Amino acid sequence: AWLADFTAVRGYYDALARIADGCCDEKTALQAATLALGDQEFPKLTDGSLSMADPRELARGLAFASPSQRPFITRWLRTGSPLARRMHRNTRNTLRQYYARGLVARPPAERRVMDVVFDFTDHRERAVYNAITRYIDRRFKELEHQKAGKGFVMTIYRRRASSSPASLKQSLGRRRSGLLQVIGQRAYDSTLQTVDVPEAIASDDTPEGEDKISLALPQDSATASRELSDVDGFLQDLVSLGATDSKLNKFFGVLRQLTDDGRSVLVFTEYVDTMVYLRDSLADHYGAALGCYSGEGGQVWDGAQWKMVGKDTITKQLQLGQLKIVICTDAASEGLNLQTAGALINYDLPWNPSKVEQRIGRIDRIGQRHSEILIVNMFLKDSVDERVYGVLRERCHLFEHFVGAMQPVLSRARQMLMEKKDDLDSLIAEAQKAEQDALARETYVENLADTAPRPKPPLAREHLVEAMALLNGTFGPKAVVAGGVVTVTGGPVAKVRFGASQEAVEGDRKLIPLCPLQPPLRQLADGLWRPGERLPLLVASSQAGPLRRSVAVWVAAGGAKPIASMGELRELVEAWDGVYPDPAAWKASEHQAMQQAATEVTQALEAARVAESQGLARQIDAARLRLLRELGRYLVCVNGDSDDLNRTFYEQMGRDIAGARRLKACLAHLGAYPVWSEELRSELAEFVAEATDGQRQARIAGTELEAALNDPRWLARIG
Repeated sequence: AWLADFTAVRGYYDALARIADGCCDEKTALQAATLALGDQEFPKLTDGSLSMADPRELARGLAFASPSQRPFITRWLRTGSPLARRMHRNTRNTLRQYYARGLVARPPAERRVMDVVFDFTDHRERAVYNAITRYIDRRFKELEHQKAGKGFVMTIYRRRASSSPASLKQSLGRRRSGLLQVIGQRAYDSTLQTVDVPEAIASDDTPEGEDKISLALPQDSATASRELSDVDGFLQDLVSLGATDSKLNKFFGVLRQLTDDGRSVLVFTEYVDTMVYLRDSLADHYGAALGCYSGEGGQVWDGAQWKMVGKDTITKQLQLGQLKIVICTDAASEGLNLQTAGALINYDLPWNPSKVEQRIGRIDRIGQRHSEILIVNMFLKDSVDERVYGVLRERCHLFEHFVGAMQPVLSRARQMLMEKKDDLDSLIAEAQKAEQDALARETYVENLADTAPRPKPPLAREHLVEAMALLNGTFGPKAVVAGGVVTVTGGPVAKVRFGASQEAVEGDRKLIPLCPLQPPLRQLADGLWRPGERLPLLVASSQAGPLRRSVAVWVAAGGAKPIASMGELRELVEAWDGVYPDPAAWKASEHQAMQQAATEVTQALEAARVAESQGLARQIDAARLRLLRELGRYLVCVNGDSDDLNRTFYEQMGRDIAGARRLKACLAHLGAYPVWSEELRSELAEFVAEATDGQRQARIAGTELEAALNDPRWLARIG
């Protein structure tokens, strides 16, 4: 029933929210109760606080729960749902609870967010910025009037103008070249160059998801000449400003404050040319302590020039303290672990606010050693960015934590940032709507720290390191353990390097993670065994299909002893007198262990088969329930009420109408005329009573019924 249609899930979480607020009616509670009792895996209440006899009794208990019961009931409903049974959302608050229980080494860092607002200190700078803004706004309106979406290119120029004068100058220069080609009636590229767009732009950030953005150049030379005059004037004004850049000057001061504190700093911008502009502006002062990273890779200053390096080098030099500042585009927010840095500056904010958390996630992650990380956002005074991001920070707490439930708000804000509209009232209204969405809140609810005891693994990484350290070369390979790296020589391969810690593997991607399933480690272990050896340690394995089971035993005079952990094996080895076990006893133990492994893997395979069969059956049940509901909605729209639905079903199949074929297919899928339960009849009666004439006619057209017939879950019958 959970998977029949999404209305059941939404109704369930709506009931949960209402129960928590103490305002749930019996009808809403009945939807949740029916789902809970109809799910065989739903955890049962054994304390007698609620009647579990039937859905209606449970619904009354849910609807009329006392204030003291509500927290317990909502937690039970939340954790019992299929989503919660399959997913545990570890948030920073969860990690703080783990830290309080001594389960993690340190709590996650606290974020301190600071907005740095700058203004133009030179009136010429303000005049140039205002003139370019008027040009962009005018051209945007003109192009949008020609065709919706055509003015999108001007939103790119607007974002680049707010990034840096260097970025804007490059874009205007490229537009100038395009205008000259139009004037000269020469062929030209009609799409915006990739260097002009943010590196991490996604398809849903562009009009209708287009991969390429139109330059929207004028089609006639006269119009192009007039625009060229404007662009030439702007370029001259930008050149006349020279090194004047109020934003850059403000940035210098912020950066000095952060680095004086001893922190390494990440600086994010959306554009490669702004990254280059900042990098070159800082090179003389910071030298080799300065690096950068974009989609083209990393670069470091070697004293004479910028040298290309890989992401591993950037990560490692930051870890070693050799780099103090790394200037990044959003390409660095995808796959780089830079938690050594303790501060982040958003030199320009992304036009898609969803990317903010990706940036911060480069430093606010497990392994961050600063108790507090600093997030600095740079805004032009009274700009759209300042106002829109101000609302997002106040209402959604953007920058402070992940705001998944607020995704509709971020989407609205993205549109405002692109079009330079600051309709803050509508943005606040969208935030209020998201706050009241029970399903969205529950989708991103934070889990409490798990109270279940953690099982002890039979083999841990430290056990592997300890075993590797015993390889001293006296009877084969030699292993050297240093700095989280295990280097092995003299084995099947000339030289192998394993990473024995997370930090080591993240710092050098060429390391092989030290794991029993890694082929080089298995080859190394196999090479230590000598033909004919019958050590007391005996490992028997069996495989059936994709499943494998291994049984480890210790063969001694008193019989075979099962081994469940590396700790038990260590004790047995230390107590061993060096005498090999009796061959007959060893063979008997091997046979017994092989039988045990084969039996257990066969049992596991059968359990997997049963689980798969049950899963397929549930898929079919869900498809059947969906079809039954859609058929019922069709029939009540034809009949006008929920009385004698099967008669209506029969009569409609017998008529010479296009829908008859569809109804016959319904009968074939269901296998017989359905039994309409009282609950479903009541639901259908309510549905048809609330439906408009247009909605009833749309149902009779049969689109939803056709979709239920084509539900891919029916294919589970073949499986």
